[in-house]
Amino acid sequence: MNCTQLPDSRYPSALPRTVVTNGDPKIYGKPEGYSPKEQRQILKEWIEFFHSNPKALKGLHFSSHVPQRLFDAACSQVDIEELRFKWGNYKDLSATQNLQAIKFLLIGSGAGVQDITPLSKLKSLVVLTVENFKRIEDYSQLIALGNLEQLEIRSTMLGHTVIKDLEFLRDMPNLRAFSTGATTFKRKYKEAELQELFASLPKMEYAFVNGANFNK
Repeated sequence: MNCTQLPDSRYPSALPRTVVTNGDPKIYGKPEGYSPKEQRQILKEWIEFFHSNPKALKGLHFSSHVPQRLFDAACSQVDIEELRFKWGNYKDLSATQNLQAIKFLLIGSGAGVQDITPLSKLKSLVVLTVENFKRIEDYSQLIALGNLEQLEIRSTMLGHTVIKDLEFLRDMPNLRAFSTGATTFKRKYKEAELQELFASLPKMEYAFVNGANFNK
């Protein structure tokens, strides 16, 4: 899978307007220098492209800043199976409800995200990674993701994630892998309690919490 760079006007690199839609469609490109005016125009054209061609792509990676309007436009790709956002100023995840074919989803640096309810609607999701969701402490809505096999809740490199508890995992029997970054739990867990929790999940193969492995 190849990365696309689609910055807004604050960033100096952008993607040449090249789209490959034969076979298994992806976006290809190499970052180059553009003026702020050109960056705004490129961003506008990509947003228009995504909205006008909702079945164009199967996979899409963003490795540069993603504003909310570009996030929403990318989520208009109804057949997309893999979507990755490295970072952005997106707050509203409502547009993800369009992603009914999605299997792999990464939402990085989501400090502004206020509600994960839309993610609970993604019934085809197999792998979910979220990063720095500072406003989210309760992940129990994710139990609706019956096909989810891998869940990663990342912190920032130097920060901590606060999570209410991990009891919701008990209602995710198909989960095979779970990991967190540096995490503070509102419910205090002893190591033996975490070991019991992960052991109770019939398909769990790999669990990593606060630097400790809880593998079967």
